[in-house]
Formats: sequence, structure tokens, C-alpha cells
Amino acid sequence: MYFTAYTPIFPYEVLMRMIPNFLPRGHGMYVIIRSETKEETECDLCCYYRRKKCDLPTCPFICEKIKSGTATKKQIMDAVFMNIRNSKFRERLSLFIKKSENSTMNYFGKKHESDFKKTLERIDSENYKLISAVYLLTADTQLWRRVQNQVEKNCIRFDKMNLGSMDEKAYTLFCCAKDLYLGTKHITIADLADEQLISPKMFGIICNALAIRRFGIGVLNQN
Repeated sequence: MYFTAYTPIFPYEVLMRMIPNFLPRGHGMYVIIRSETKEETECDLCCYYRRKKCDLPTCPFICEKIKSGTATKKQIMDAVFMNIRNSKFRERLSLFIKKSENSTMNYFGKKHESDFKKTLERIDSENYKLISAVYLLTADTQLWRRVQNQVEKNCIRFDKMNLGSMDEKAYTLFCCAKDLYLGTKHITIADLADEQLISPKMFGIICNALAIRRFGIGVLNQN
């Protein structure tokens, strides 16, 4: 089928052509998933979901599921870290996902949540790298007090920050925020996999920040 203009099913036609060993038209069905309602993004409606299990390593409709609020923590994290092969990191990630099933692990506390949401009201909501960095900077009260004046609507002025002395938690958050925003490499995957360097709670917050950097603030608003 050839398209002379954009149609609602065009992206899915392209997606189907890219999947290896996809059966020709007339040998089954394909499902169009929309983001208008939660019911339309349920896994049971997807042709890749069989016997209560998905045949694909990552959900091809993860963006739609995030928009509708139906994406699970596992689906989001699988999409974010699909290319990471570090065994220790994968083990920590699995443990974080398992714990997240029973309790929300999106913030360090009420103060973190309050400062972050208040800051969201004055910054660009479409700038994912900015939002992910702010998410980390607001996670420590003392750190945020020192850097908040350098956070503007569309940028963070790391070069003008005067941090002074910081504890280990604040320094780790600052370095991760800088990595996500500027592309520096202060914190590595090996560092994240090391339980002696990164606490379990800190690990979860950093993983959330990486998900925000990839998909936006919607990753924190899932069921």
C-alpha cells in the first residue's frame, strides 16, 4: 500500500514493515493503539501480547501508553535501558522495578515533590533534558537552595552556580543533573550498579530522571 498523504495509520504501516518476519497482509491482523483513552491502550488489545506475555523485548507503543497513563514501570524502564548489558545494573534495575510495583518511588519526599512541581509551572514543559535535571536538583533541599536562581524557563546556568561544600548525596544529584543536561560523563553505568556508591533510593530517583529525559514528565503519572 502506498500513501500519498499522511493518514492516522501511516506510522503503524511503517512500523509493521520494519518488524522482521512480519506476516504478509491477509495473514492475521494488526492493532491501532490510540492515546485518547486508557481502554484503547490495554495490552490485551495488542497483537504482540499472547498468553499474558508480550513477544517483544520492549513495548512498541510505549509513548502512547505513557500519554494515556497505562504504562507500567517495567515497560518504561525496559524502553529506557534496552541497550544496557551491565549485569549488575540489570539486577539493580529489576529489584527497583519489583519494589515499585507495591509502592510509588517517584520522589525523595514531600519537599522534593513540592519543589519540583512548583518549578514545573515556570519552565518549558517540552524541554525534557531541562525537566530531568530540575527533577534531580530539587531532590536535595540544600542543593536546590543554592542553584534555583540559575534555573530559567529554557535553560540552567551550571557555569554560574556557586555550590560551596556539599554532602555525597547532593554532589551525586548535581553530577547526574549536569550529565543529563550538558551530556557530561561524571556518573557511569558502573557507578549506578555499585551499591556502595549509589543507595537504592538514589538509584531509583536517577532511573526516573533518565526516563524523564527520554519520555518526559508523563513517566511519573502512571498507574
